[in-house]
Amino acid sequence: KIIHTDNYILDALLSEKALLAKEKKIRFTMDLNLKKELEIQPADWCAIFGNALDNAIEACEKVPEEKRFIRVTAVSLGDLLKIIIENAMQGTVEISGKGLETTKKRKEYHGYGLINIEKAVKRYDGIMELNTHEGIFMIRILLCNILGRAT
Repeated sequence: KIIHTDNYILDALLSEKALLAKEKKIRFTMDLNLKKELEIQPADWCAIFGNALDNAIEACEKVPEEKRFIRVTAVSLGDLLKIIIENAMQGTVEISGKGLETTKKRKEYHGYGLINIEKAVKRYDGIMELNTHEGIFMIRILLCNILGRAT
């Protein structure tokens, strides 16, 4: 299924991740309501959605197939963009001021995705919040001043 948001970078990224999720038997749902004129750099779309969805897919692979899901919500409201990505997860994750505790075997490859998301969020005077609750991981992002930015 090809995604159409009027943003070719986001369309390609979401279509690729949706296909990958399908291959890994992960239910992938989206609720997108985006304005055409969003002034977000292509690299920032990739940093935010690419890293968050890669993390979500990796987490879902550790969950029994019948419980695997990823839910993406992105809504633009005035000069704001609200993004929520939820996914199934196994076990618990410690969230501290230093980020998340890794489950990766090679710990030196851990943490760069969230750091890149956070850097992109800060470029739009935004905030990022991570939560877990009863087998669900959630990243919530709010980007500000997304219309009429000087680039």
